[in-house]
Amino acid sequence: MKKLLTLLGSISIVAAASATVVACSNGDKKPPNPAPDGKDEIRNLIETLKKDVQKNWNDKIIKPMAPRASFFQNDAESNDYNFFLKNNLKHVYHMSALRARIQEAETLLKEGQNKPDGDKKALADAIDEAKKITESIDAEKGLEVLEVAIEKFNNASTHQAIKSFQAFSIDKSSTPNLDDLKEAIKNAEETLKKGIRKPLDARKVLQSAIKKAIKVTEESEESQAEAAKKELENQVKLFNDTKDQEAFNFYNHITPTQRGELKANVEALLKPTELISELKKEISLSKYSVLLDKFGEKWIENINFNYQTAKIEYLKDPFTNSPQNETEQEFFLANISLDYSTKYNYVDAADATITEKLSGNINIMISDNEIWIDTISNVHKTLAAQLMKTGDDLVWIDKKDLEKTDHNNLKIDATDIIGNSDKYKAGLESYYIKKLIDKLPEKIVEQYFKNTGNPFLQNVTATPNSNIYIQEKSMNRKNELGAMNLQNIIITKLYGKDQGEIRNHDFERQKLYLGKVDDSVKEDWPYQDLADGSQAKNEYLYKDLQKTFENQKSQYETIFEKSYQDVIEPITKNKENKSNLKPEHSDIAKMKKRVVKHEQVTIEGISLKTSNGYSQKLNPLAIDLSVAVNKTSDNESSVNGYVFAAYYNGIKHNLDVFHRFYGMSPTDIRSSSTIPQKGLVFYMTGKPLGEDGKEIGFNIWDWWKDLPPNQGSRPNEEKESFLNATLTQAGHVTRALKLDINNDAKAKNIINQYLYSQMWGSASNDNGFKFNFYQGSTAPQGWNGLNKYTMADNENNGLKAGIHTIGNNSLQTIAFGIENDLFNIQIGEWKIGQAPLDTVHNDGNTEFTLIGKK
Repeated sequence: MKKLLTLLGSISIVAAASATVVACSNGDKKPPNPAPDGKDEIRNLIETLKKDVQKNWNDKIIKPMAPRASFFQNDAESNDYNFFLKNNLKHVYHMSALRARIQEAETLLKEGQNKPDGDKKALADAIDEAKKITESIDAEKGLEVLEVAIEKFNNASTHQAIKSFQAFSIDKSSTPNLDDLKEAIKNAEETLKKGIRKPLDARKVLQSAIKKAIKVTEESEESQAEAAKKELENQVKLFNDTKDQEAFNFYNHITPTQRGELKANVEALLKPTELISELKKEISLSKYSVLLDKFGEKWIENINFNYQTAKIEYLKDPFTNSPQNETEQEFFLANISLDYSTKYNYVDAADATITEKLSGNINIMISDNEIWIDTISNVHKTLAAQLMKTGDDLVWIDKKDLEKTDHNNLKIDATDIIGNSDKYKAGLESYYIKKLIDKLPEKIVEQYFKNTGNPFLQNVTATPNSNIYIQEKSMNRKNELGAMNLQNIIITKLYGKDQGEIRNHDFERQKLYLGKVDDSVKEDWPYQDLADGSQAKNEYLYKDLQKTFENQKSQYETIFEKSYQDVIEPITKNKENKSNLKPEHSDIAKMKKRVVKHEQVTIEGISLKTSNGYSQKLNPLAIDLSVAVNKTSDNESSVNGYVFAAYYNGIKHNLDVFHRFYGMSPTDIRSSSTIPQKGLVFYMTGKPLGEDGKEIGFNIWDWWKDLPPNQGSRPNEEKESFLNATLTQAGHVTRALKLDINNDAKAKNIINQYLYSQMWGSASNDNGFKFNFYQGSTAPQGWNGLNKYTMADNENNGLKAGIHTIGNNSLQTIAFGIENDLFNIQIGEWKIGQAPLDTVHNDGNTEFTLIGKK
């Protein structure tokens, strides 16, 4: 029970009451057991925790680690980073490369037993000589000798060309252009095979070009053959112009002293403990106490670097051709690729410890070319800030931008955006892949390299995007306008000073949300024109939403302003190296008011090619995006904007679907009704209707009636009926409302097909749309949420047919809650445990009809 109360206190739509104490009338009677377990709430909280951790992993670990990983060789000397000194890096690289080549040669020798004896002996001798080498200078020369021997050994083989493309179908038509293309493909495949020492991104680009060319031949596209051949030959030339560039595993080839220096230098450089500490600050232990209390501050481990898989790359003079005279400087560039990970724990709904893993890769770059180091570091530090601050169209997007990359014809609308529908998520991912990934490398080159006038930088180019991708689980929403939290509705009470009072305004709203959206013409209510051309026809829905929207939109603008400042902080905080930074967009204040979501994605695999043909991989780049419904409208903070129109139409649609599924209609209580009669909250036929308005052949009332009776003193929420006149949890009623009892596949399919899947937003299941019943008692905690429920098929003692309920002799609060991506509302006043008198609904002794049957 303590676990549940802790949970509900942190995530419930209603805070626990703590003011007025109300005495219970059941004397010393002992409460029944067991207490409710709150499993659904815990599962939802787990999903929130996982998203929260992933978001902060990107923000507090990946993003700040990248600029720290690029540093100038002089800094290595001044900070005693002994492992990162030039001579040591050069030694480690050449020795590791030599060991890798020895292993490669030994494999070739073993597999090439059918080679001529002379060729085998020559390679064996070269291997023996290479194994004797222990010094870096000798390793560099020995590596060249061994590679020549390997190449000669390979050339002594069958000399067969790659066969992967030989078997073109003889049924395909053959033309001179297609034949030429086929020959170009064979040459490209041979080039790719020989280019095993080219950088990975270059190999992937050529592989992609070959696949495209093969597709042309398979489809016998004669008209495209010549252009495809030219493009493929161009890619082959670019591939050949790219310098050989390999990275080698090295950890097992270095001494214990070097291993110690490597670990100490990495820890000092990247400061992983400091980063994890920053992540912890963002995860509220009080909010997630029910999940994390068991572990305390140790719920997440420190970052672990996997040195066994670490690779090193060392390039001699990668920026220009070799110096022409002794006065010209020869630079070096080294890269160390290092995997890292951590684990975190939480307790699930069954009290079992669950462990999740987070991982990443960092590329530590060292060079004595200070300009290169500063520029790469600046990209990592300021790119996201620059794009955001300058109002770049690449990251300030709206519905039209998503439509332009919507090649799957998803037809994304405004409600998809504010409601986080699957279409929006797919459209956003498509935008990342087809627009952001495509344009970002060029944007980096233009912003940070082309216009510098520096010979090391101005000839840098972006490699093709074939090797660029979205980092796994990196699509994170940092904040959003979100669901409208509509004002709670006070229902008619059966107890207290307001007993029997029907509040007209609340009553009309109750009939709207638990009954029908009335669009009929009213003399005193003219229809309101909305920005998208539609009309708001229901006065209460319009006014409800107007009040909430204007207030919530203002609050969100404050939230987004803070996150905007956080994004641009690397620019505003650092006063250095601002010569290439552009000023803030002149309309940025207006632009920020149009935003409804702050999204973030991490792009990995971007590489830059130096003028000397070498490839430099960038570390993962976290890019922030501002999403609007309409990024040119200046009315998005008011009812005259496209955002308000999307909410109104989306909420109306969801209410119509909701009412249609349950066959819902408004309560008809009046001032002349008796006190027990005034407890009726809404009616339902229990006969879901399809979109065509026809019944689907299913009856919720009959389904409830046919549920298995309870076998013990208390019904089992997951398997048995709640209609047993025995004390039953309010959560059991909620399960009944969502047809989630006895694992009935047919019922689940029906509610999925006719309710959840018809909703706008992400309501594809009961996690996206919730219709809950809440009941609290003022008795000791063990009594909380317990009532007796029965079904009456006919009117009895003045009470309508339907679900009858009576309490447990203690004062009660009750409510129905509707939650989804577009709006949340509570109809009634629900409090946990002891509640203020003015929130009490009934005395626990009065039987009344809760849901009327029609």
